[in-house]
Amino acid sequence: MTTGNRRAVGLRPSCHRLLLAALAYLAVVLLTPLRAQAAGLSLDVARVAPAMAPKMENGGCSGVLRLHGATALRAVHWRGPAYEVVALGACVPLLPRGATYVPVAFSSGSSTLEVAAAAQPEPRREPPESDGVARVTDVPILMYHHIGEVPYGADSIRHGLTVSEANFRDQLRHLKDAGYETITVAQLVDHLATGVELPARPIVITLDDGYRDAYEVALPALQEFGYVATFFLLTAPIDEGQSEFVTWEQVYALHEAGMEMGAHTYTHPDLRGKSTDYIVWQVLGSKEAIEARIGEPVRVFAYPSGAHDEHAVQVVRSAQFWAALTTEASCRQTPAGLWTMGRVRIQPGDTVRTFAQKLEACRAP
Repeated sequence: MTTGNRRAVGLRPSCHRLLLAALAYLAVVLLTPLRAQAAGLSLDVARVAPAMAPKMENGGCSGVLRLHGATALRAVHWRGPAYEVVALGACVPLLPRGATYVPVAFSSGSSTLEVAAAAQPEPRREPPESDGVARVTDVPILMYHHIGEVPYGADSIRHGLTVSEANFRDQLRHLKDAGYETITVAQLVDHLATGVELPARPIVITLDDGYRDAYEVALPALQEFGYVATFFLLTAPIDEGQSEFVTWEQVYALHEAGMEMGAHTYTHPDLRGKSTDYIVWQVLGSKEAIEARIGEPVRVFAYPSGAHDEHAVQVVRSAQFWAALTTEASCRQTPAGLWTMGRVRIQPGDTVRTFAQKLEACRAP
């Protein structure tokens, strides 16, 4: 089934039967991911929507990749017609961000479970080591807060932070039609530091504060268009269970959907003029709280309200981030500006025309 550096991981017959039975039950009732043990390796197997594999009629693929030691594991369960060979390429967008895809094809019947393993690439440096090239690139980083409807009686601040779902979807549709491809902030940093290639028309989408509508409204729209975004989270409201903000379970779901998680402090203070201890508590505490839930380093930070001074920048740099974002209007990205990256604010009243004009302004010489 596999060649080269790929190899099959054998399953004992009893374990095989148990896994198949559990997966079949999972596919019917949509329970939470099943954790199975195979040859001493821990695998997570989860169901995904068949709509993500449109060419595979009446079927669907599932599987998430987890790193285990020096091995990249790919677990796949297929339900559907008995194709002679099933290509797994359609499942790739469903893998968590940063996962290593193992390109495997296998014979499929009505229900088949296969596990493949391949050598994991060398771990990337944290942060990426700069090659010294002073790159300059104009990549728009779009800034949103609330996506959805403004509640009755909301104040002017809430009105000013809210883009309607209809406008958000129209803007995503414009990006898709214009050939834009979303990247994460970490990918942009990697390009600036090492020259890693970007798409022809890259764009970053960010959503600040971690409001509940980011999960309930923005995420489905992003997934519909095949886009990713960076979510900057305030962690105090999540710890307190405030209903306007996401839960920790939803944070994990966003991460599993391939979204990038960023820190935005604990309580959203102005960091200017604050002591080192206070900034560390706000910044590093938020970072570590998110990392504890998603099991991956949080690499990017956004200053609350964009406010920062040199001392705040230095403390943020010391906290093992790759970059920090402001609210200053700019699309020009450089290695020297990684700790004060500018963004493009999207206003509630932006039409598709004014939205497009903002993008074009980023491309102007």
